[in-house]
Formats: sequence, C-alpha cells, structure tokens
Amino acid sequence: MRLKLLAAIIALPLSAALAQSADAPAVEKPAALVADGIPPVPAALAGRTRPYMEFRTAGFSGWNARDRSMLITTRFGNTNQLHRVATPMGAREQLSFEAEPVNGSWSPTGDLLRVQKDVGGNEFFQIYTLGNGQLRLVTDGRSRNQFGAWSQDGRLIGYSSTRRNGAEADLYVVDPRNPSTDRMVAEVRGGGWGIADFSPDNARAVAIEYIQITKSNLHLVDVANGGLTPIGDHSRDISYGAAQYAPDGTL
Repeated sequence: MRLKLLAAIIALPLSAALAQSADAPAVEKPAALVADGIPPVPAALAGRTRPYMEFRTAGFSGWNARDRSMLITTRFGNTNQLHRVATPMGAREQLSFEAEPVNGSWSPTGDLLRVQKDVGGNEFFQIYTLGNGQLRLVTDGRSRNQFGAWSQDGRLIGYSSTRRNGAEADLYVVDPRNPSTDRMVAEVRGGGWGIADFSPDNARAVAIEYIQITKSNLHLVDVANGGLTPIGDHSRDISYGAAQYAPDGTL
C-alpha cells in the first residue's frame, strides 16, 4: 500500500509536467536518432540544464616531429577541433574549423596532418588531410572508413573500409599526399578489422580482427599481395588490444 501511494505521489507531478510541456516549444530531435516512446524535451528544460553541459576539456593527440609542438583536441564553440600548442603554457592555435567534431594525427615526419570525421554522428567516417584550415578528402566519401596507423616513415596510412559491400571492413593502404595510390590490400570477412602498425620496411603490417570483448585475433599482412598469416593460436579466447613494431622489426 505504501509503495502504491508513493508511486501515485511521484506520478502526479510528472504527469502534470508532461501535460504542461505538451504545447510548449520542444528541442528538435537530431536527424541521426530514432526516438520511440520518448516525450518531447521542452526547450525551457534544455535551457536550464545547458550550463551543466557546457564545459571544456582537452585531449592529447600527438606530437609534431618537425617543430615539437603538441596536437590537442578541445572544444571551441560547439564541437571538438584540432589545435596546436607550440610551447609549454602557450596559447592554442586552432587548425580545424569544421561543423562536426574531428580527430587527427601528424605523420611521423611532421609534414602532414591526417583527420577523420563523420557527418551528423552517422559514423560513416572519412579520412582527410588538413592544411591551412581546409580538408582534402582521401577516402571515397561514401563508405565507413576507420584510420588504423601511419607507416613509420610517414609515407603511408593503413585503414579499413566497407567500400566493397557495405559490411566487411577490408584493409587498405594509401599515400595520403596522393589519393590515387589508394588500394585494397586484403579482402576480409567481418566488420571488426583494422591495421595496427607497419613494419619499418613497409613490407608487412599487423592487423587486429576484433570478434568480441574477450576475443580478438592478430594477423600478419603482406602489404604487396595481401596474404594473411595468423599470429598466435586463434582457437584460444585471447583479447589483444594493440600491436606495434619496434624499430628493429620485432613485433
């Protein structure tokens, strides 16, 4: 009886609030979201909660090997953008000016900035290069692409893409300075593939095949012919989080 009475006490003001907000201006739902059975969010409520949502953080994204500046992502306006910090306690210099949040990394030689972003949260990521505040598309502009790794000499990037059939994340290699060099290295099955690193001579790469939280497989990839060689015992439930080559070629 007490529980029923408590539920009634809670339900009364809630139902009254919903009734009052039915005709009030509501926040427009993002196009990328599907709302099922969710009542409209009153604009007044969004306005009252906004001060608690407007805060700024900064994330470290890497170093530039040429000038030793730091690359960070931080929010300036409505989305996370890339900024350069040249000296300790120095002012940030904004590098990207997109409507969507971006992430990126400098090439190991520091001459090129690689960027990844999607549109409206659709997760159909594209890979770009960024220079003078302008993006230059490297991938196809349609499929879902995931950056994997730079080669150690900065000549290549490895990434996965669903370009072939919209489902499998095949492995690709491209010189981002010349998108026409883009080519599929290995055709795979499943959507959880990615290139983790290149060997120092760019002849091989190591790929991670994510299956589930408790299992992922490592593969050695022949960059020339796309041959895949299992690393370790794939019959065992082992989860690998990362893989990287040492300068002497040891994995």
